[in-house]
Amino acid sequence: MRKKTLAKRQTFIHAAGDLFLERGFFGVTMEAIALKANASKMTLYNYFSSKDDIFKAYIVEVGVGSDMSLLSSLEFKPDVRAVLYHLGIAYLAFVTSPDVVSLERLVIGEAGRSPELAHVFYENGPKKILVIMSQVIQELMDEGLLCHCYITDCVLDFQALCSSGVAEKCLWNIESPPELDVQKEKVKRAISIFTQHYSPTA
Repeated sequence: MRKKTLAKRQTFIHAAGDLFLERGFFGVTMEAIALKANASKMTLYNYFSSKDDIFKAYIVEVGVGSDMSLLSSLEFKPDVRAVLYHLGIAYLAFVTSPDVVSLERLVIGEAGRSPELAHVFYENGPKKILVIMSQVIQELMDEGLLCHCYITDCVLDFQALCSSGVAEKCLWNIESPPELDVQKEKVKRAISIFTQHYSPTA
């Protein structure tokens, strides 16, 4: 895609994202998105065929960079604790980032009347993160650094240990995203509990 075309697409995505977070999914029209992006509705439809399509693109945009941050933890093999540490920090930083928290609030608010919207969010957000983290954990299992078990349960356990008590408070607007020092201590504690259960000798 040409730079000018890509830039226009990004303009539409960012305009839509701002409106979704401000008005909710159902309070936004394609016309409003085009207006905020200073473009015609016809031009918008040249890039996105529907509001659902641009919402999906916004979810993907919010997650840009997260896959590489998570996968880069494998650079620290064979030190299993170092891999888990960098994986946990990347995950916790992502799920407590303001953009992700705002998007999750939006989806929760709309899910009651539109389960399809929640499904789009899950498939393009949390599920993708789960798949990427599963790749990392699976490599650790295959190399004998963690015990073999059902990978999805294992990753969900690690996610919960890293984020519990922190992500919820961000979501409910009780606390701001944690500082790095708080993230570090939270992840270190998560690793201690996690490796007790999933180490090869456990």
